[in-house]
Amino acid sequence: MKPLATTLLVFLHAIFLIQPALATSIIAVRVKGQVIIGADSKRLHADDGVPFDEPVCKIGKAEGFFFAVGGVATDSETGFTPASVIIAASKMQGTIEQKVDKIEDTIKEPLIRVLDRFRQEHPLGYGQRFGTGSALQIIFFGVENGYTFVLVSDFIPTPSLSAPVQLNIKRYNCPGAACPTGEQIFIGGYYDAIKRFLTEKPDYWRGNPVEAVRRLIELEIEDVPDNVGPPIDILRVDTNGGRWIQKKEQCPDF
Repeated sequence: MKPLATTLLVFLHAIFLIQPALATSIIAVRVKGQVIIGADSKRLHADDGVPFDEPVCKIGKAEGFFFAVGGVATDSETGFTPASVIIAASKMQGTIEQKVDKIEDTIKEPLIRVLDRFRQEHPLGYGQRFGTGSALQIIFFGVENGYTFVLVSDFIPTPSLSAPVQLNIKRYNCPGAACPTGEQIFIGGYYDAIKRFLTEKPDYWRGNPVEAVRRLIELEIEDVPDNVGPPIDILRVDTNGGRWIQKKEQCPDF
C-alpha cells in the first residue's frame, strides 16, 4: 500500500480518510440521525508486527460515549493502554470536547515514550510504520444534547529518526465546520480498496449504512489480509442508545 502524503484527505464528497495506523480498518458513518461504526479484529504487536493470538475488539464504551481505537493499543512494558485512559477520563464532568481534551493530554506523554523506545530499538520499523502515518486513532461517538456525533483524534508522530519524538494531534468533528451537511463517512486505517470502490460509487454508504460499513471493511480484508482481518464488529448508535448489529465474544455487551 502506498502511504498518502497528508494525515487527512477529503476526496469526493463528504468522505474523510485518516492516515493508516497499525493494522486496522475502522469506519464510522453519521447519517440520518444515527452513527454506524464497524471495525475489523486484527491487531499487531507494535514491536515485531506479529498478530495477536485472538481477535481484538476495537469498539468500547466509556462514561457518556462510545469509542473505537486503532493503532498502538497497548504497551506490554509500561502497561499503557489508550482504552483505560479513555474510560478513566470519561468520568470527569464536562462536554465531550472537554473529555477528549483530557484524554488527548493524558495519552500524549506515555505514547511519546512508547514511540521513542520503539524508534531506538527498531529505527527501520519506526520509519516504515510512522514515517507518513498515524500512531493512534481514536473515534469517539455517541449522543450529546439530543444529537449524535462523531469526533476523531488522530495522533501523528514526527518522522525524524534523530530529533525527539513529538506528536501532532488533529481533530475532526461531525457535526462541525468540516461536516456542513451533518452526514459524513470517516475511514481509518487501511483504505486503498475502499477508496477505489467509493471512487466508482461515492454515495454507496448513504443508502444502507450498515451494509456499506460491512462491505467496505470486507474489501480491505480481501485486499490486505496481513493487516486487516475478520470478524467484523458493527455498532449502531442513535438517540435511544447503542445496539450491536453484529459482534464477536471479545466485545462487551452494552
